[in-house]
Amino acid sequence: MKKISNNTTISILDEQSIDALFDFRKRVFPQNDKQLDKKRWDWLFRQNPETTGTTIPTWVLRNGKQVVGSVSSIFLRVKVGVSIFTCSFGSDYFVDKMYLGLPALRLLKIMQKQSQVNIGANLSASAAKLFKKMKYTDLSENVKVVTAFFPKNNQSSLSIKSFIKYYVYKIIRRFFCFKKFNKRITCILPKSAQMLWENLSPHLYVSVVKDYNYLKWRYKQCLSVDYRFIILETKKQMVALAVLTIQQEGKNGKRGLIADILVDPDDFFASCGIINACLEFFQEKGCTLCFTHLLNDRMLRYFKIMGFNVSKSDLGLMVLLPKHNNQELQGLVNSAKWSFWIGDTDRY
Repeated sequence: MKKISNNTTISILDEQSIDALFDFRKRVFPQNDKQLDKKRWDWLFRQNPETTGTTIPTWVLRNGKQVVGSVSSIFLRVKVGVSIFTCSFGSDYFVDKMYLGLPALRLLKIMQKQSQVNIGANLSASAAKLFKKMKYTDLSENVKVVTAFFPKNNQSSLSIKSFIKYYVYKIIRRFFCFKKFNKRITCILPKSAQMLWENLSPHLYVSVVKDYNYLKWRYKQCLSVDYRFIILETKKQMVALAVLTIQQEGKNGKRGLIADILVDPDDFFASCGIINACLEFFQEKGCTLCFTHLLNDRMLRYFKIMGFNVSKSDLGLMVLLPKHNNQELQGLVNSAKWSFWIGDTDRY
């Protein structure tokens, strides 16, 4: 426990304080079902394979016994070159307005000390300003959202330009069916995903370690989102894996989210083939559009080929690399090297 003032302290969350934490969340997130879902919280922080069996990675700011602030960390392993580093993805950082300033800053710094690399995403304007002052590398300008719109059943509602564009891309997509892969759609994550990661890993300079344990926890064990897996295989092995979900949008219809893709970015046919498989899935399910966020130029080109529109994302992303003796880690301040897949984050 760290004492801030006579009555204000910071400590790591213990079992007895979980109810007090959620009482605080009800005050600051009264309408946010995601933040008030205890099962989701348990999955995200206690079932994470990187923290299972250890203390809960949440730090709380207290005034006496009352929780007035909290910040959590989703611990991940990040592959950089041939090395693996501990990384924390900051989450659920909120402090009561009465305790902004030094207490809030100390709460954040305690969380940062737990790992070598810190990532922040989906940042508010005030949080982004604070993180810039703390020497975070701002990657916001590099994050893109790619979107594919599906025309309604009544093709006559399309303009001539949209009509031509739709069928041109339809022909392009059909071309990628000439190279045959076996396609499977399943809610079960196959064990062969481990071999896929091992084959892909040498081709990725910066990435969360997406081995079988990570994928199982991140997508299969998640109770709040219903994910599906699309698998492309040859007779010998799995060549691509996509993680999908469908979001209900009321009057605007359903929209599809590509949460993650594992594929060798140098394999042209497998990359385009897995994107095409995602499009077919979403169209069959009656989605009006599908989208994903990207910080990876190599994959971005394949989405453009397959007819996706590209625009600036609303997802702010920052990376903090504190002073470190390891020269490889120190050299990563160059933001251009941080071209990883945005499915690594917990935005959705």
